[in-house]
Amino acid sequence: FKGIRLLRLKSGGIGGFGGGSDQTKPYGTTPLFTRSDDEGKTWSRPVRVAEPYNNGTMHGAAALTSTGRIVVPVYDFIGKSHRRRSEAPFRDQLVKVGHHGYEDAMSYCWAQYSDDEGETWHPNEAKGVWATGGELFVTLDGSAGGHYTCEEPDVVEVSPEHLLMILRTSLGRLFQSWSSDDGGTWSQPEATTLASSRSPAALARFPGTNDLLIIWNQSSADEIETGMQRHRLSSAVSKDGGETWQRGRNVFSIFQQNGDVNRVEPPPIRNYRAMELSPRLPSNDIEGMYPYLTLWKDRVIIQFGGVARAGGSGEVCFGLPISWFYGG
Repeated sequence: FKGIRLLRLKSGGIGGFGGGSDQTKPYGTTPLFTRSDDEGKTWSRPVRVAEPYNNGTMHGAAALTSTGRIVVPVYDFIGKSHRRRSEAPFRDQLVKVGHHGYEDAMSYCWAQYSDDEGETWHPNEAKGVWATGGELFVTLDGSAGGHYTCEEPDVVEVSPEHLLMILRTSLGRLFQSWSSDDGGTWSQPEATTLASSRSPAALARFPGTNDLLIIWNQSSADEIETGMQRHRLSSAVSKDGGETWQRGRNVFSIFQQNGDVNRVEPPPIRNYRAMELSPRLPSNDIEGMYPYLTLWKDRVIIQFGGVARAGGSGEVCFGLPISWFYGG
């Protein structure tokens, strides 16, 4: 069991979420939950949030709703798991670029929830029931435009029992789904106006307001196709519960020295991936990815993974005042 996220429960205890696995089964993963009622000194025996083994992977944070319900967004894969990636010249060698662009797998999302502070867990309504919409994936033009994967969801409560789930896709945009019944059912995913590579986002709501913050890999179609899709982490604020987003500022960007932009126009909705042989990468090529957010007093603590093409990787963590995100 490896803990990845913590959540203050309605009772005052602390909930901990992590990933469990069965090494005898390929990709045998399931999210696990444990709790502490003594401020982290001791922890309960972990329980499964979803069905065991290859049935549910947790990426983003869990949401504690106004009713005390815990809602955990999860996803799963169907199909082949290999990752054939494109290449690009870097210094005197060819290196892999692109993430998941040539994958044969299909992925979908749903939510697990608990009304007893993690003792028992249930999938959202109609999960696993044929043709009832309990699993979330992207369908374009009433299936005439095809079906597309969505994954690595994050969720936030916008207002009492009204939740927003953000989903990563390969369609040049983040997509979103809504729940108006405390996570019991979810709407068909629809496109946001946020240009994005196939990379996950992080969501939070500022305390005492209905304003939402999102941090994500904002990328243009050209950047995705040339293997530069995780080279900028941008912020945006929504004052209407995620219906529209006011572009903020970049919290990380490799393009900053050349006068980077804070807003990338969303491209047409279609599949985007890196070219099989992409253009030469800059000598200082660095990726910033997988952001997580924590709110503490009047600050936002941002954590993300940094990977330098020349070698080396690690976690980046820093804090910014909430007011900073309104200044773009």
